[in-house]
Amino acid sequence: MNITKSFLFFLLISVIISCDKAATEPSSDIENGDFSNGTSNWKLKTDNEGEGSIEVADGALKISITSVPENDWEVRLAYTKGLLLESNTRYRLGFEAWTPGEEKQIRPDFNGYENNNFEHFSDFTPAFAYKHKTEFFKSFVMNNEADDYADLDFFIGADEQDVYFDNITLEKKPAPNADLTDHWTIVSYDGNGNKGARYAVDFEMSSDGTLKRKTDNYFFSGYVAGNEVEAMLYSNLYFKGTIDENNDTIRGDFINYEEGFSSTFMGVRGVLHEDVSGTYTLYANYTTPYVRVNNETDYITIIQNENVLEIAGKPGSTGIINGVEVTLEGDILPGEASGANQTFNGSVSGNSISGSISGYVMQKDASGSEIFLQVISSGDFTLIKVEE
Repeated sequence: MNITKSFLFFLLISVIISCDKAATEPSSDIENGDFSNGTSNWKLKTDNEGEGSIEVADGALKISITSVPENDWEVRLAYTKGLLLESNTRYRLGFEAWTPGEEKQIRPDFNGYENNNFEHFSDFTPAFAYKHKTEFFKSFVMNNEADDYADLDFFIGADEQDVYFDNITLEKKPAPNADLTDHWTIVSYDGNGNKGARYAVDFEMSSDGTLKRKTDNYFFSGYVAGNEVEAMLYSNLYFKGTIDENNDTIRGDFINYEEGFSSTFMGVRGVLHEDVSGTYTLYANYTTPYVRVNNETDYITIIQNENVLEIAGKPGSTGIINGVEVTLEGDILPGEASGANQTFNGSVSGNSISGSISGYVMQKDASGSEIFLQVISSGDFTLIKVEE
């Protein structure tokens, strides 16, 4: 679209908004966001090739796209009552959305009325709705002057998928009380307290509470308000928690919308080392220039002190754990005689540790008579924790 057409389009939008809002009084929150009063305060707006229809079905707002335009904003759900937005204030937009199709792109947008020259107040990345109902949120700080007739749109013209909306809300949030800029480890737990998914993330937080990841930030959104943190990753992983008084631990609720389950989570500033203390059954496979050893087994007991490890009964065998990455060094394999040294590098997964083996082992020669040092050409291991 060229500059002249763009100017005419936004001029037309301003006239339409003026007509729509002339007979309404603005509010500081969303009215009829649950669509209990039908489509009151809501309107589907289209431009150019964009076409669609709107109706309330089963208590939710259904929008059908009948013609996909060139730009996503050319089919948009608009809140027509107008919003009172205060300057230097954080707002949280919440909404539920889902689609009968495979994926639906939704891009919310707050923009100014006449006293702010129709400027965009928010710069949200798109949300992606799927067949499962998802509660989305988008948060922004009103950095412009106050607007007493701000507009809220949901740009939905990027694809032909129909979409459902429900429970659209807007609320003010306080300023942040904690700075989360740092490396964090996030661990989810199931209903029985067992550890589930684990995420390592480097947060960057601005003074207004906007939370970002240092890398791969496009599919992440989050904010801190007071001692509350809320974040969403990939449009289906949702976290909401409370920061402790020391600002180094977060505890709260975790929802995986795609897989349909909820649990709790804990976030720890820095690296959270897995607890690997206990007795394990060792299964090892390795080759040397003279022999291949398959399924060699033994029992070992790991003692852990913070991130430092040692193996009971094997003098000089030590190790370290960094998060879920484990390194063990010493004469660990059950060989023909002492004097060798191996390095085990592996990762923790549930109640097991698995990875690769390098180093040396004491073995008999090809005739089976003399024991001497052999280099390990390749090797792998699995440690499975023995249930007490």
